[in-house]
Amino acid sequence: DSHEHKHGSGCCAHEHESHDHGHDSHSHGHGHDKEQHGSEDEEEEPEEEDPELMAPDSDPPAEVGVAAGGEVSDADMDKAGEMKMAAAEAASGGDYAKAVECYTSVLKLMPSPLVFAKRGDCFLKLKKPNAAIRDCDKALESNPDSAKALKVRGMAKRYLGDYEAAQKDLALAQRIDYDDAVDGIQRFVIKRCADRQARAVKQKAKEAERAAKAAARRREEARREYEKQKEEEAAGGGGMPGGMPGMPGMPGMGGMGGMGGGGMEAMMAQMMQDPEMLAAMSNPKVMEAMQSCMGNPMAAMQYMNDPEVGPVLQKLMGKMMGGMPGGMAEAMGGMGGMPSSMPGGMPGGPTVVEEEEGASIEEVD
Repeated sequence: DSHEHKHGSGCCAHEHESHDHGHDSHSHGHGHDKEQHGSEDEEEEPEEEDPELMAPDSDPPAEVGVAAGGEVSDADMDKAGEMKMAAAEAASGGDYAKAVECYTSVLKLMPSPLVFAKRGDCFLKLKKPNAAIRDCDKALESNPDSAKALKVRGMAKRYLGDYEAAQKDLALAQRIDYDDAVDGIQRFVIKRCADRQARAVKQKAKEAERAAKAAARRREEARREYEKQKEEEAAGGGGMPGGMPGMPGMPGMGGMGGMGGGGMEAMMAQMMQDPEMLAAMSNPKVMEAMQSCMGNPMAAMQYMNDPEVGPVLQKLMGKMMGGMPGGMAEAMGGMGGMPSSMPGGMPGGPTVVEEEEGASIEEVD
């Protein structure tokens, strides 16, 4: 077992190379993370280097021999015994490749969980952890309580960096058959597992903090957007600055300049105090019609049947007629046929006749 902690420089050199490669990969990932989350994110804490890690082996599975349980002749038993002794002698001398060959010969004659575990131990000495795990799996199929198989498999997983699985196997092996030689490896594995768990908790806390900051940024952006929208709406709905361009004077209606109470300007100021008129003036369609009528008063007829513009024009003309000094309404006889509904009249409409002076004007077909 002590040999397993003192593997040659080849293993260590490979692991240093592997670590450097992983560090490059980590640095690339960290740079990408900077782009995603910003400079406030801290670099993820790397795991402490384990110089005793072994490179995963990819050799084809070794021979496993015949199925156990069959009858074995005396000659085979004697031969198997000799092979076991040869394997043990080779292993004690450090010739683990020869020991593997001898144990393979034994398995072909009379396979057993213990022989599988011993061959697996030799594979591990040869730095073939995956081959060792396969043999131990085979041993544990027949004897789940094989302390030797559990110990070897746990150590193989430790050298592959699978510390959690190694801890599980080593803990069970120590409960079945405590071994002082395994105690040091088990303590190392336990510390590695605790360090990994602590890093995982810390990383999870960082991710939760990043998520909370991102959510706060989204809420702040939404709040600012909402306030900006409210300000724009308030600025766009603040009435009609500058009044109604082009209204004073009303071209084409020159006879209306002498209105009392300040003329057209006074009347427009009075109209702008009417909530209904203010609301109507905010309608682009109404404003367009008003501009058209100011350029050509006769154009008012085409808007009279419009459900949006007609009522506004009628109310406007009603206020104009009502604000004229005495006799001025009569002076606009040329605009006959304009009662409140203004169904007709105006040049180009039905013919009108006067019955007598001072009488009302009627429409005649």
